[in-house]
Amino acid sequence: MLMVAVVTDGRQRHARTSLSSRSNALQEKGSGLFFAPLLFLHFHLTPGLVECNEREPGTFIDASGREGSMQRAIRTVAMFAVCVSTYPAAAADKVVVMPLMDSCSRPQVEVPVVTSAGRTWMALNLGASQVATSSADPAAYGTLYQWGRPGDGHEYRSSPTTTQQSSTDEPGHGRFILPPLGHFDWRNPGNDSLWQGVSGINNPCPAGFRVPTAAEWETEKASWSSQNAAGAFASPLKLALAGSRQFVPSDPGVVFSAGSMGWYWSSTVYYGGSRALQLESTYASADYFFWRAHGLSVRCIKD
Repeated sequence: MLMVAVVTDGRQRHARTSLSSRSNALQEKGSGLFFAPLLFLHFHLTPGLVECNEREPGTFIDASGREGSMQRAIRTVAMFAVCVSTYPAAAADKVVVMPLMDSCSRPQVEVPVVTSAGRTWMALNLGASQVATSSADPAAYGTLYQWGRPGDGHEYRSSPTTTQQSSTDEPGHGRFILPPLGHFDWRNPGNDSLWQGVSGINNPCPAGFRVPTAAEWETEKASWSSQNAAGAFASPLKLALAGSRQFVPSDPGVVFSAGSMGWYWSSTVYYGGSRALQLESTYASADYFFWRAHGLSVRCIKD
């Protein structure tokens, strides 16, 4: 595996390459500089989510283990294929760290983990850059997913919004969906089958991991030294108070209570909504009800 760096808009990005014999056409939108030991290449970067090397689908895993769709390989040079990922919103900031075993197939990556209450969990929230150093550590907050959606870019805290609900399991864009008044799901009709297990539809976690159930969150919570945010941070999971992203008309797309409250999705469905772990200074609940259009944190558990 070859380590490379990607520079776009004057900022250094990182990616990794893999062996491939497939040739890829040079894309003609945007530009960047690719460099690595023994290899120097100028390439062009096309923003947006498209398939990689015509695989179905292309995937990537970023530094925290979050998986999503990958942009196509830019060019194959000799036996090395360069793959990067971008998003419709702020595309220049979304090139990610990614290891590949073959060109744009599911990567094999060492995911940082911790053991708590007899179970193995990812050590970071999806999208986070580090393990929390405090309950209010912004670098540990990570991204905020609408329940059941894949990692398509909507989960970024500043992703653009749309009021158009999706009629399919994959909306096909990276916008945070604000359902119309009287609706509470990004999808219409809703689908209770999303995020159900390691092979579940739209599972946002890396290979071998999945979104925990409400019962698994309850077992984890019972092991804490105190049933509140302090106990959550003192646990091996080091859970941060990452806030939530609102969909209500009064605060459309606004990130709420980061640093003071935290919510973590479970895969458990309940009457058109889903259960979540709620954390605050004096209280913690593993079966809090949330509408699926909310954006909450995700912490993955090993299957």
